[in-house]
Amino acid sequence: MAQPVLSPSGDAHVFIGAGKVYELPLYRLAGLYAPANGEFTTPAFVFPTSGRLWLNADVSWGGSPVTGGCDEGCAAYVMVELQDASTGLVMQGFERTGCKLMNTIGLRLPLNWKRGSAAGGAIAGREVVARVFFRDAIVYALGASS
Repeated sequence: MAQPVLSPSGDAHVFIGAGKVYELPLYRLAGLYAPANGEFTTPAFVFPTSGRLWLNADVSWGGSPVTGGCDEGCAAYVMVELQDASTGLVMQGFERTGCKLMNTIGLRLPLNWKRGSAAGGAIAGREVVARVFFRDAIVYALGASS
């Protein structure tokens, strides 16, 4: 199989092999999934000067409503907090409760914090880590917009 190329839209990898063409959404060769509460920390990175981070994820509710409410499939979420890379302390304004994604799918879901997004410029250039908390969701990638 040949190396993948980007689709004209830039949102998919296109593979050609054995006389067939395959397409896969961008950055979705592998992902992290947790049916119950899961969490992971990214390697340290420099917070972008744009102040904008995004997540490639499938945080869709897979269950269906049942009598009296939803099953576990209706409780999918992703929360992201930023921590100072040197101290491991959560950065004020970038707590996980301020950045929550529910019932959504996207290649570049914007990560916005209730208070911290406006202060993104204040931490631009600082070394941080992202701590991701999730349930019944697939996280494929975390990136920055310029």
